[in-house]
Amino acid sequence: MGEEKQKNYQEWQDIVGKLDDRIFEEICYRLLNKLLFEKVKHRGGAADGGRDLEGEKTRVEPDNKTTFIEKYWFECKCYSSTIPWKDISDKLNSALLEKVDKFVILSNRGLSPDAQDHVKKFMEINKMKVIEWCGFEFLNLLFQHLDLCDTYFHGEPIPNNPPYENKSKYILKAVITLGEGFGLELEAETNVSFQINEGNIKNLILDILRKLQTHHINLVEEEKSQLFNNIGMIFSQFGLNIDAMTFVDNSLKIKNNIPALINKAIIFERLHELKESIKIYKEILKSDSENIVVLNNLARNLKNQFLLKESLEVIDKALKINPDHIPSINYKAHILKDLKKYDEALRLVNEKISDNSSTILQKTKIDVLLEAYDLKEAFRVNEQLLNLDPSDVDLINNKGVIYEHNAQYQNPEKYLKLAFETFSEARNKRADYLLALSNQIVCFLRAGNLSDAEALTNAGLAINENNPYLFHNKAKIEMQKGHLKSALGYIEKAIKISSQEKILITKAEIMILLRQNDAVDKLCRRLIEIDEKNADAMRLLAESLRRRHRTGEANKWIAKARVSARKYISLLE
Repeated sequence: MGEEKQKNYQEWQDIVGKLDDRIFEEICYRLLNKLLFEKVKHRGGAADGGRDLEGEKTRVEPDNKTTFIEKYWFECKCYSSTIPWKDISDKLNSALLEKVDKFVILSNRGLSPDAQDHVKKFMEINKMKVIEWCGFEFLNLLFQHLDLCDTYFHGEPIPNNPPYENKSKYILKAVITLGEGFGLELEAETNVSFQINEGNIKNLILDILRKLQTHHINLVEEEKSQLFNNIGMIFSQFGLNIDAMTFVDNSLKIKNNIPALINKAIIFERLHELKESIKIYKEILKSDSENIVVLNNLARNLKNQFLLKESLEVIDKALKINPDHIPSINYKAHILKDLKKYDEALRLVNEKISDNSSTILQKTKIDVLLEAYDLKEAFRVNEQLLNLDPSDVDLINNKGVIYEHNAQYQNPEKYLKLAFETFSEARNKRADYLLALSNQIVCFLRAGNLSDAEALTNAGLAINENNPYLFHNKAKIEMQKGHLKSALGYIEKAIKISSQEKILITKAEIMILLRQNDAVDKLCRRLIEIDEKNADAMRLLAESLRRRHRTGEANKWIAKARVSARKYISLLE
């Protein structure tokens, strides 16, 4: 019942808002370097006029020879609410006295209405431009750099839906904000009747860039390459991956570079072309063998192809480079969990969990306890975290999963009802939280309620047509209805995105009914090789042998399955 647990923009604002001010400034410093600002320097507080950071941009005149310097000051504000005018007014005046060209505010929150009015008046009177990279716009810049998200937010997944407006208009807005980072004033020339949509947004932005190039873009080659690369990741974030590839390929044509190659591999991954993605990562490692981002991403792709032993070898290389890298520790714990090495996974996370560490390792600990069926301990840890953050939908969902697992052994009617209600609570807090919806479908299927399970699955697929867990549920429903070829089609779609043991077991169940006994034999032996106590795989293997009249061998596997049957460690009662 697991899935990559998406956070929306509002939740990310809260996540960033919990950072220490020094850490937030450090993120801003690294973000500015990635945007290719020069001579970026840290500043303290009032002693230097209120500057958090300052930097420069070298610009090229239209003659392609003469250069000039633009001077920037950056004000970093990590807030829990909007920024009042009094917090920036003195700093703007200090910047004006120092003849700064552009003053940039970076914050997870926006300016208050009063501050917005004052900033507008300030720019009408003075020549210095004030740029607001605040709220969602700051997050858009951050999300283009997944290595920063991994380093500071320990692998929290970024949103794949915009916070408001339609997707195409939001992409255009994000690209315009990005352009400001390169000193470009990007404008879309459209008439009133022109409707921006997913079919024309790529060409609209390419046209903007072409017109700029005609009039001269005063960017150096590296900046042009980075601009196309970042635009590609904006498209990819919101699922327009074919269009995204166009921009990243343009980046690579301008200048072959590792960040663009990594993004190309990420786009292939999001297109579910894992073999292509893996090929690029392995090529990068030939010249950059200690790139921890590449090692992590490669390990994740191998895991999603159910190549667990190879995945473990790769993540161990990452941890050799940095033993305290939280995303690598987290990936390794999940790989060990899939390998059924629960004690080793728990030892790993327990060693690394500290008072100031991200809750992501605590949540991974709960995932491992759930998979090991230590339900009482899973419930205890989950309740501890829920007391600290009662609105966390992942933790609410976990509570539902604990109830659902417990229903398999105790009071099924009571605990399935509790599970369903808890998943509803998670969905009420976040309507787009598909993991809770998927888990409700599991409850319907366990209760034998096929019609409601199918209706909810179809509703989920209307929201996200590429969700492996919904495909898995749809395959189970089609199998129960006797539509075996359709069921096999859905399960193959799920496997292409994320090849997991439970999905592969369902595939074997479908193939048994389709009398594909040799294929079942091969798949089940592969599962048993990874987990020698996989009772489900043993039973399916035995059935495939029996159907081929190999009764003696089948009986041996049935006996092994009985001995290997899953046992719980603790239950709720």
